Amino acid sequence: MHIETERFGDFHGYIQYLTLNDIFKDLNVGVIDAWDMTIAYGTNNIHPPDDVIEKQINMFLNYIC
Repeated sequence: MHIETERFGDFHGYIQYLTLNDIFKDLNVGVIDAWDMTIAYGTNNIHPPDDVIEKQINMFLNYIC
């Protein structure tokens, strides 16, 4: 087993994603689903690269503008 599996795995982020959706499901709050965009990039960095963040910001701006 790789020593960084826990750190670089997607398990905790996915649990947080599910929890966030569960908390806000009955409220009048919009949640932009960017989880798939982040995971699809397939990087071993903890944070997504700048171009993924840029696309997520563009998606957000499309919703509010």
